[in-house]
Amino acid sequence: MKNKIFILFWCLFGLTANAQKTINFTQQLTFEYIKDGKKAEFSVFVEPKTSTWLLTKDDTFLGQPDDINYWILTPDGKITIISNDERGKTQRIVIDNPLAKKFSAAIVGKKTGKSKIFGQNQYGWKTFRGEEYALTAGRVSEKMYLSKMPFNCHPLMAYNSCLDVENHLPVFSRLEYPIFLPKNILVVEEASSQMRLVSISPTEYFIDLPK
Repeated sequence: MKNKIFILFWCLFGLTANAQKTINFTQQLTFEYIKDGKKAEFSVFVEPKTSTWLLTKDDTFLGQPDDINYWILTPDGKITIISNDERGKTQRIVIDNPLAKKFSAAIVGKKTGKSKIFGQNQYGWKTFRGEEYALTAGRVSEKMYLSKMPFNCHPLMAYNSCLDVENHLPVFSRLEYPIFLPKNILVVEEASSQMRLVSISPTEYFIDLPK
């Protein structure tokens, strides 16, 4: 009897140890920007409770590259890349992105006094008021609208600073935003890229994260 209990314990332990972690991303953020003189869009996803972000090959990077499916960004500065090898086996690579862990206690920039509403829609989704600021770092100056969010925005806005990733977002590139902004502040419009937040909508996007 003791042997049967022992074997059952190890079977259950093995199943638990090899189990995949499932993350449900419940918010989809869609941004509009200008590419080659034309309007284009991309979307990212967030799990608000843990401020875990998801970038996808199709929704964020227009189907490229073929061998990577997901980029998972976490507030501890980790970028987890889920890809497939030549045999189609799932691979998990973790990269460190220190900028995602940096933040300012207050917005380091000059308020212009302008504000406007973002995310207007006919579906009842929440809208956000953005206030315009001017930020300067050395010779680089940028005007943008900022809005407070109920989650940490730095993993997303620090993504482009990571030199170990091949795909980059078409926005959030001119300044290292986490150095200038508190964690819960999102850039909802960026003058240089002509980017603006189109919507934040509810969604159910489940990802199984292999161990």
